[in-house]
Amino acid sequence: MGEESAERAGVCIQLAFQFAFTCIMAWVLSIEFIFLPPMSDPSVVGKGIFLTIQTLIITFLYASGNLICEVSRFFGVRLATFEFFLNWMCCVVGGLVVYICIMFYALCWPDPAFKVIVANRDAEGIPFGLYMHIIHCVGVPLVLLDGMLLLKRPALLELAIGKIRNYLSFFLAFGCWYVSLLNYNHHVTGRWPYPFMDKFQNFFQHALFYFIALGMAGVMTVSYRAILL
Repeated sequence: MGEESAERAGVCIQLAFQFAFTCIMAWVLSIEFIFLPPMSDPSVVGKGIFLTIQTLIITFLYASGNLICEVSRFFGVRLATFEFFLNWMCCVVGGLVVYICIMFYALCWPDPAFKVIVANRDAEGIPFGLYMHIIHCVGVPLVLLDGMLLLKRPALLELAIGKIRNYLSFFLAFGCWYVSLLNYNHHVTGRWPYPFMDKFQNFFQHALFYFIALGMAGVMTVSYRAILL
């Protein structure tokens, strides 16, 4: 009886957290798509050209999926395969969220061209700088809390989390797709989505940036995996 009560309490905690996680990510996405104006530069996929937006969408879907699993568990139904997939994805989500936060403050925020954009938006009455901090930072404590709760289920976690080479393979494939999207967008529109990319003078500078960026994303994911295991 005591074990059942403890398990029930654990499910309730997970359910409450995943509900909050999903609601917060929905709010963050609403900032980007409702409160912020459309892009000033052309893009073949709109705001989806930004890795931050893709990460926010992936994180929202991850949190929503976990919420569905926890609701099912609350009513005594296990979505084992779906839960297995989400636990595998937790390292990808954690790595991406931490990665976009680091890259934003390392490359975008200090860039003079980006500061001009922030100043112009602020002058229009849009708290663009504040929104950027929220969009790039809110996910970090959430995925860390999610990881802490996952540690309460070590048997399932160890079973679901993939091998390092699988995560690195995922980022290699994801990176090739995203790099192709960036270059196709530049071919069509003549613009790069990030102001600092305009400073690159040749193919080798672009290639070096992609290699370092993809490497960092992979390192973040593998590091998050190591913390969980």
